[in-house]
Amino acid sequence: VSLLEDHLVACHVMVSVYDRVRERVQKDGRVSVFLSSPFAGMEERPLFVEQFLPILKGKCAARNVVLNVIDLRWGISEEQARDNQTLSICLKEIDKADIFVGLYGQRYGTRYDEARSAETKWVVQNLKTALPSYPWLNDYADRSITEMEYRHGFLNNPTERPGLFLFRSPEYDAQMVEKLLAEGDTTVDSAAFINPDQHTKTLRIELERELTQLSESLSKAVGQSDGPVPVCHVHSYPNPEQGAELLFTRLSTMLDRVLPQKAQLAHQSAHDAFALSRCRFFMGRDSLLAELDSKVMQHASVHSQYLPPSNPESPAHNVLEDQASSEPASEPAPASESAPGRLPIVVLGESGTGKSSLLANWARRCSQTNPNIQVFTHFVGCDSDSTQLQNLLLRIIEHLGCHVSNEDRGSAERLAFTLDRHVSQLIIDEQQQQQQQ
Repeated sequence: VSLLEDHLVACHVMVSVYDRVRERVQKDGRVSVFLSSPFAGMEERPLFVEQFLPILKGKCAARNVVLNVIDLRWGISEEQARDNQTLSICLKEIDKADIFVGLYGQRYGTRYDEARSAETKWVVQNLKTALPSYPWLNDYADRSITEMEYRHGFLNNPTERPGLFLFRSPEYDAQMVEKLLAEGDTTVDSAAFINPDQHTKTLRIELERELTQLSESLSKAVGQSDGPVPVCHVHSYPNPEQGAELLFTRLSTMLDRVLPQKAQLAHQSAHDAFALSRCRFFMGRDSLLAELDSKVMQHASVHSQYLPPSNPESPAHNVLEDQASSEPASEPAPASESAPGRLPIVVLGESGTGKSSLLANWARRCSQTNPNIQVFTHFVGCDSDSTQLQNLLLRIIEHLGCHVSNEDRGSAERLAFTLDRHVSQLIIDEQQQQQQQ
């Protein structure tokens, strides 16, 4: 009975963890992987990022999902490090991660040591900064930043997210130390592959043993190593090259469990997935949203005589009426130039400055605050069909669900007039790509 209960609990944990992550991924259109390891002596990380990460990003993109690998070796500024924010930032990023990945050589990582107080006091200072938000850290004040990440990312709560842990063979580290010492190095480079004392070495060994035992207990409970993808992978590897490849293959398997299947994508276009992904990368720019609101309301007040009658009790009607009465346009455009569709609002900016994120977030907010207004978005370049004018027009028609006769379909002017009577806000991203069409 006990073995059966363990089996059922393990199966439930494995299924429920991946199911929860998959639901988040489908909702957000993104999957986040936190990559943790000691900073020094881990050539696996750049090898993975350069050789294999683009493949995984392509795999996710094919399912309309953005893959975000959080590698804080390059994500913490000097100012944040001086303010002892390193540990806090790492743990907060782990809170947002869907999958946790840990890489370890033989070096345990920096921990506070009274014998080396000048070199290691920054760990204590970071610990004090993070303690108010993460009080459990007090029980691990003598541990390395990397172990704290491992515990928060997986060990403290193995049902929160799947974990992948890869440990490099000690033979490789020993060979690197021997090689560097033979070349005349006595301090800097070789220190990336060894521990400064026996206690630190023991902590590294105990952490690997704890994770291995947890992984084995779950596998035994399930009873089939090739069955359900475990929530805790623990593997060893001989060298950085094979480590990077192992990380790729195992992480790819885990992503297969959380990415939406192609059949599930029928209801969500590439444009929807693209918009969702851009909504997650837009922080601290509310002033731009407010400025766009102002421009739209000013534009609407000038052309209000062309808008179809709205429900006087709707939020959209009230916003439009209030804005039109309080801020009338000082110099309305001539009627011949202000006919429907002749004066669009255009957002300009250099590539990479966040135009897509601005429009995606504004469109979502507009839909949420004004449910009676239809908002249609088209992101040119999000897939191979999006650059075609025919695709744009057909998407608008399908979005509206309105009937268009064959005669009207053959006339650009009639089609434009039909669409203008139904659409209050039309957003086309990267329109310069369609100018010639």
